[in-house]
Amino acid sequence: MLFKGDRWAISKERSRRDYEIGGLELWNMATRSNAQKAWIYEQYLREKDDQNCPPHMEVWKSEKENSLSRIHIKCWKAWKLLHHPRERITLKLNQVKPKYENKQKLKVIYRNMMDIKYKGWNKHQPTTGQKLIQKNINHPILPFREARSITTIKGRDLAWRYLIKALPKHHGENCHSCKEEESSMHIFFECKSIKQNIDSIYQKVCKDSNNTYHGPWSEKVLGKLLTPFSSNLIGAIMESIWYRRNQIKFNDNTTIITENQIIHKIKKARDAEWDRTRKIVEKQLRQELRCTDNRESINRTASIKRRLEKFSHNWNSKLMTINIPEHFIPYCSYNTNYS
Repeated sequence: MLFKGDRWAISKERSRRDYEIGGLELWNMATRSNAQKAWIYEQYLREKDDQNCPPHMEVWKSEKENSLSRIHIKCWKAWKLLHHPRERITLKLNQVKPKYENKQKLKVIYRNMMDIKYKGWNKHQPTTGQKLIQKNINHPILPFREARSITTIKGRDLAWRYLIKALPKHHGENCHSCKEEESSMHIFFECKSIKQNIDSIYQKVCKDSNNTYHGPWSEKVLGKLLTPFSSNLIGAIMESIWYRRNQIKFNDNTTIITENQIIHKIKKARDAEWDRTRKIVEKQLRQELRCTDNRESINRTASIKRRLEKFSHNWNSKLMTINIPEHFIPYCSYNTNYS
């Protein structure tokens, strides 16, 4: 829950932006309500002249002709909001046509309404701290999309909060381990009490797992959230560091971060990711069996192969590979090695 006045709370304007630019993709509920009505009216305009229109449309048409439907008027007024203000003068109830050539999803109509009412609402506007992170990791944009690939909820939340500079900590407070000023970068990448240990664990796990990046543990690793292994490794380390920091601060209990703890977290993340992937692939297989369109069937098969490829040696670390079930084997590439 984000409370008004909380200095670490993300603002409403930022929370409505896309996840890829640091938002939460939350609805503006007033605009969402109007978009729902506009979507209903758009459907009505498409089906009102159809001989096979649904029964509820027949009832609505009858009520409209007899001026009995207040819902119809509300939906019509909301639908007018999809047009530029100058266009509304020419719109009349009996002369309207669908706004879009093809049937659109509710989210498309919602975003169009937001563009009209709040110009530039979805524009990325990095803060000074975010620009500094961007410069340090040498990334054209902050890797919010890549951070989303972290499977563990706590690790993903910490990486995302780090990127938007919204970690729940007190500004100006000293680190409880080394007594230096506790900044976001200090907690995860510069604290002398854990830096050497974490760097050793990070490089050893990378080396043992045949990962391509063997650089030191620093803020630059946030630009390496490219595969399920690297993203989950970074998420697992950040989660362990944050847990250790809280144990020292609130319980006065110093804990040691070990390689086995990190590997255990990565394997848990892998199992959770595979469980989710398996359910999606099985659903796609059922859909493929019922599919009659050859082109659609080819697309589904390609999608299944891409999902299974994530757990292969060719695409990922050996810590992220799994034993593919026999009924998935026909969809695996012949040049790909699975554990």
